[in-house]
Amino acid sequence: MISPSTASSAPSSSAWSLSPSPTPIRGLYIHGSVGCGKTFLTTLLHKSLQSKYGPTNFTQMVHFNEFMLSLHKSVHKLKKSGFKGDPVPKVSDGILKEGRILCFDEFQVTDVADALIIRRVFTHLWDNGATVIATSNRTPDELYKDGLQRELFVPFIEDLKERCEVVDMDSKVDYRGLKVNRGDKWYHDDDKGFEMFFDNIEGEEEKRTLDVQGRELRIERCKGGHALIEFDDFCRKPKGAGDYLALGEEFNTVMIKGVPRLKIEDFNVLRRFIVLIDCLYSSECKLVVASEVQAPKDVFDPGVEEGERDEIFSWDRT
Repeated sequence: MISPSTASSAPSSSAWSLSPSPTPIRGLYIHGSVGCGKTFLTTLLHKSLQSKYGPTNFTQMVHFNEFMLSLHKSVHKLKKSGFKGDPVPKVSDGILKEGRILCFDEFQVTDVADALIIRRVFTHLWDNGATVIATSNRTPDELYKDGLQRELFVPFIEDLKERCEVVDMDSKVDYRGLKVNRGDKWYHDDDKGFEMFFDNIEGEEEKRTLDVQGRELRIERCKGGHALIEFDDFCRKPKGAGDYLALGEEFNTVMIKGVPRLKIEDFNVLRRFIVLIDCLYSSECKLVVASEVQAPKDVFDPGVEEGERDEIFSWDRT
């Protein structure tokens, strides 16, 4: 996992030292619909490089949400330690120490804090010899679409297209559906069946508290590697990718109760739900859902504004 430490030096004998690279290697930005094979190919590349050059200090792969959370945490920790000056170069050097080939899965920008720091961080990484391999459901020009202060983010898009070859892998086939069944379940208007599923899990029901970067995340109902959560608690309240990744890492199955039909005016709730599903899927966590709607595709009703909002695009690719 990429961990932006505060170390600021690397062995000078390495070809991937912290001095600027005279011949930077151009990266890849692979975009396409869900299930088209982007993550599979990137993981294959990452593992191949690890096999050839060793598991550490050459290549690293991480979910982009997790990377950004770790980045903000490292910047905050450095500032709190009394560090004087710009923390971005020092934190970025720590990233480079763990591998110059950076593989990011699910590259996306939904938060203004991320949008404002990304260009500075990536410029430092690129200028010091990093190669970026990224997968995304979006083309570069669609990143942070309709976002707050997007005009400050747009220059990064041009940098990204210059530093990476953009590859379109869009496909009408969702190859995830060709894999062995993940065991996901969808209960439509059947809270009784949903609760029965949980009751039949072996073990004693308990509450659990997870540590999310120094904050407490309460899970009120847990049993046998399963967490049962309420949709409103995790999507209508201020939760984020850090909470969802912690949930996916702690449990092998997450049960979500009370998923409603969402409309365009629920865009903040919808965005959280999209990030939740994305984080759980990246953690290979199974999903069991109880909803008033018949199928996952019916959760979001865009109404008359169909095609005009970023949330519509995001949901279509979830």
